[in-house]
Amino acid sequence: MQRKPSARLKASERRIPQNPKYAGVRPQVDSGFNEIKFSEKFDLAKMNARFRRDENFRRLKPSTFAALHNERDIDFLLLDVRDNDEHAKSHIQDALCYPAPMLSRSCNNFTPEILAFSNKEPEKIIIIYDLDERVAVPAGNLFFEKGVDNVFLLSGGLRALSADYPELIEGELPRPPSPCPTHASVRSSHGSVRSSQGSVRSFTSQTPSNKPRPPPSVSSMAMGRERASGSWR
Repeated sequence: MQRKPSARLKASERRIPQNPKYAGVRPQVDSGFNEIKFSEKFDLAKMNARFRRDENFRRLKPSTFAALHNERDIDFLLLDVRDNDEHAKSHIQDALCYPAPMLSRSCNNFTPEILAFSNKEPEKIIIIYDLDERVAVPAGNLFFEKGVDNVFLLSGGLRALSADYPELIEGELPRPPSPCPTHASVRSSHGSVRSSQGSVRSFTSQTPSNKPRPPPSVSSMAMGRERASGSWR
């Protein structure tokens, strides 16, 4: 009996036999941050960090950052990616001002402090923050694109940290965000505006006008004379 031909496997599905002699040899090209590096460094960092979609950096909760700031188990560089004026008003202790637009420069993007901490995990890490993550999130992705893999972002920014740990803030505490208007408040405001407009219209219709009346025309005066003469006859 003839054997049935086995299904041909694709080139991508074929398994390459591994030689145990070279099991511990790492590839020569090992640039960028990948899952292998993440699995190796996550246990060494021993921090409550997590990834999100469309984010090439890790996050730190305010409680984790406060413990890291007080215990100093890991040497970190804290960067405030806001403007110099906002940094002068209020910032976290030991934070350096590094505005986010500096990452868009064609050359000399990083300061000597950043170069000293760049890609030195787990001994050294870089933590960035802003007021409410609007500037820090794109800045963290730019750090990754520039080749810095050990960047962490403070979740919630300065506003979230000041709410739970105000002792770590130097300067004025940021104001809490204003609540967003609800549908009921918007409807009530529209109703009050309409009622006020209606009251103004009714008031203007009831009040007598002080404007002078226009003088009678020639035709109206002639008609009045004819009526008066007819009644006399």
